Amino acid sequence: MKRHAAWAPATSADRSTSRVATSFPELAAALNVMVRASLPTARDQLHQETDARIAAMEQLRHAERLTTVGRLAAGMAHELGTPMNVASVRAELIIEESPSEDAVASAKIIKAQVDRMAGIIRQLLDFRPPPRPAERAHGSCARDRADDSTAGGPG
Repeated sequence: MKRHAAWAPATSADRSTSRVATSFPELAAALNVMVRASLPTARDQLHQETDARIAAMEQLRHAERLTTVGRLAAGMAHELGTPMNVASVRAELIIEESPSEDAVASAKIIKAQVDRMAGIIRQLLDFRPPPRPAERAHGSCARDRADDSTAGGPG
Protein backbone atom coordinates (compact mmCIF):
# COMPACT_ATOMS: atom_id res chain seq x y z
CA MET A 1 0.00 0.00 0.00
CA LYS A 2 1.26 3.37 -0.98
CA ARG A 3 1.40 6.09 1.66
CA HIS A 4 0.50 9.66 1.01
CA ALA A 5 3.16 12.26 1.84
CA ALA A 6 0.94 13.94 4.42
CA TRP A 7 0.86 10.78 6.51
CA ALA A 8 4.60 10.06 6.35
CA PRO A 9 6.60 10.35 9.56
CA ALA A 10 9.09 13.20 9.85
CA THR A 11 12.48 12.32 8.42
CA SER A 12 15.90 13.70 9.26
CA ALA A 13 15.78 15.82 6.07
CA ASP A 14 12.59 17.45 7.30
CA ARG A 15 14.20 18.23 10.65
CA SER A 16 17.30 19.80 9.04
CA THR A 17 15.08 21.98 6.84
CA SER A 18 13.30 23.32 9.88
CA ARG A 19 16.68 23.93 11.54
CA VAL A 20 17.80 25.95 8.48
CA ALA A 21 14.55 27.85 8.55
CA THR A 22 15.01 28.78 12.19
CA SER A 23 18.69 29.74 11.66
CA PHE A 24 17.95 32.00 8.66
CA PRO A 25 17.19 34.99 10.93
CA GLU A 26 20.40 34.22 12.79
CA LEU A 27 22.27 34.22 9.48
CA ALA A 28 20.72 37.56 8.54
CA ALA A 29 21.65 39.03 11.92
CA ALA A 30 25.25 37.75 11.59
CA LEU A 31 25.47 39.22 8.09
CA ASN A 32 24.21 42.58 9.38
CA VAL A 33 26.83 42.57 12.15
CA MET A 34 29.57 41.72 9.66
CA VAL A 35 28.49 44.45 7.22
CA ARG A 36 28.21 47.04 9.99
CA ALA A 37 31.70 46.15 11.19
CA SER A 38 33.34 46.31 7.74
CA LEU A 39 31.40 49.20 6.21
CA PRO A 40 33.20 52.00 8.12
CA THR A 41 36.57 50.51 7.21
CA ALA A 42 35.59 50.26 3.56
CA ARG A 43 34.23 53.82 3.64
CA ASP A 44 37.47 55.12 5.19
CA GLN A 45 39.54 53.29 2.61
CA LEU A 46 37.39 54.73 -0.17
CA HIS A 47 37.86 58.26 1.22
CA GLN A 48 41.63 57.76 1.46
CA GLU A 49 41.83 56.48 -2.11
CA THR A 50 39.68 59.36 -3.34
CA ASP A 51 41.84 61.90 -1.51
CA ALA A 52 44.99 60.32 -2.97
CA ARG A 53 43.54 60.49 -6.48
CA ILE A 54 42.55 64.13 -6.03
CA ALA A 55 46.03 64.98 -4.74
CA ALA A 56 47.63 63.19 -7.70
CA MET A 57 45.40 65.08 -10.13
CA GLU A 58 46.28 68.39 -8.48
CA GLN A 59 49.99 67.55 -8.73
CA LEU A 60 49.54 66.68 -12.39
CA ARG A 61 47.76 69.98 -13.07
CA HIS A 62 50.49 71.85 -11.22
CA ALA A 63 53.18 70.09 -13.26
CA GLU A 64 51.32 70.94 -16.47
CA ARG A 65 51.15 74.60 -15.43
CA LEU A 66 54.88 74.61 -14.66
CA THR A 67 55.57 73.07 -18.05
CA THR A 68 53.50 75.78 -19.70
CA VAL A 69 55.36 78.50 -17.80
CA GLY A 70 58.67 76.89 -18.77
CA ARG A 71 57.75 76.78 -22.44
CA LEU A 72 56.61 80.38 -22.29
CA ALA A 73 59.87 81.41 -20.62
CA ALA A 74 61.93 79.50 -23.18
CA GLY A 75 60.00 81.10 -26.03
CA MET A 76 60.40 84.55 -24.51
CA ALA A 77 64.14 84.01 -24.01
CA HIS A 78 64.53 82.85 -27.57
CA GLU A 79 62.48 85.68 -29.09
CA LEU A 80 63.83 88.46 -26.87
CA GLY A 81 67.44 87.32 -26.67
CA THR A 82 68.59 88.75 -30.01
CA PRO A 83 66.93 92.18 -29.65
CA MET A 84 68.28 92.44 -26.11
CA ASN A 85 71.79 91.59 -27.35
CA VAL A 86 71.52 94.29 -30.01
CA ALA A 87 70.32 96.88 -27.49
CA SER A 88 73.09 95.92 -25.06
CA VAL A 89 75.87 96.12 -27.66
CA ARG A 90 74.58 99.43 -29.02
CA ALA A 91 74.38 100.86 -25.50
CA GLU A 92 78.01 99.75 -24.90
CA LEU A 93 79.09 101.47 -28.12
CA ILE A 94 77.38 104.69 -27.07
CA ILE A 95 79.05 104.48 -23.65
CA GLU A 96 82.49 104.00 -25.26
CA GLU A 97 82.20 106.44 -28.16
CA SER A 98 79.84 109.22 -27.16
CA PRO A 99 81.33 112.54 -26.09
CA SER A 100 78.05 113.59 -24.47
CA GLU A 101 77.67 112.79 -20.79
CA ASP A 102 73.87 112.76 -21.14
CA ALA A 103 74.08 110.16 -23.92
CA VAL A 104 76.49 108.06 -21.84
CA ALA A 105 74.18 108.27 -18.81
CA SER A 106 71.19 107.26 -20.94
CA ALA A 107 73.15 104.39 -22.51
CA LYS A 108 74.15 103.15 -19.04
CA ILE A 109 70.47 103.16 -18.02
CA ILE A 110 69.56 101.25 -21.19
CA LYS A 111 72.35 98.72 -20.55
CA ALA A 112 71.27 98.26 -16.92
CA GLN A 113 67.65 97.66 -17.93
CA VAL A 114 68.63 95.18 -20.66
CA ASP A 115 70.77 93.34 -18.11
CA ARG A 116 67.81 93.34 -15.73
CA MET A 117 65.53 91.82 -18.40
CA ALA A 118 68.14 89.15 -19.15
CA GLY A 119 68.28 88.30 -15.44
CA ILE A 120 64.50 87.97 -15.25
CA ILE A 121 64.49 85.66 -18.25
CA ARG A 122 67.27 83.54 -16.71
CA GLN A 123 65.22 83.25 -13.51
CA LEU A 124 62.23 82.07 -15.52
CA LEU A 125 64.41 79.53 -17.32
CA ASP A 126 65.81 78.27 -14.03
CA PHE A 127 62.21 77.80 -12.81
CA ARG A 128 61.36 75.68 -15.86
CA PRO A 129 61.20 71.88 -15.36
CA PRO A 130 63.85 69.75 -17.09
CA PRO A 131 63.26 68.91 -20.77
CA ARG A 132 61.41 65.76 -21.76
CA PRO A 133 63.56 62.78 -22.86
CA ALA A 134 62.58 63.25 -26.53
CA GLU A 135 63.75 66.86 -26.42
CA ARG A 136 67.08 65.84 -24.86
CA ALA A 137 67.63 63.04 -27.38
CA HIS A 138 67.14 65.33 -30.38
CA GLY A 139 68.99 68.26 -28.89
CA SER A 140 66.01 70.46 -29.66
CA CYS A 141 65.30 71.73 -26.18
CA ALA A 142 63.89 75.24 -26.42
CA ARG A 143 65.80 76.20 -23.28
CA ASP A 144 69.11 75.27 -24.92
CA ARG A 145 68.24 77.40 -27.93
CA ALA A 146 67.22 80.25 -25.66
CA ASP A 147 70.44 79.96 -23.66
CA ASP A 148 72.42 80.00 -26.90
CA SER A 149 70.66 83.17 -28.03
CA THR A 150 71.42 85.00 -24.80
CA ALA A 151 74.92 83.59 -24.27
CA GLY A 152 77.56 86.26 -24.41
CA GLY A 153 74.87 88.91 -24.49
CA PRO A 154 73.30 90.86 -21.68
CA GLY A 155 74.24 89.64 -18.27
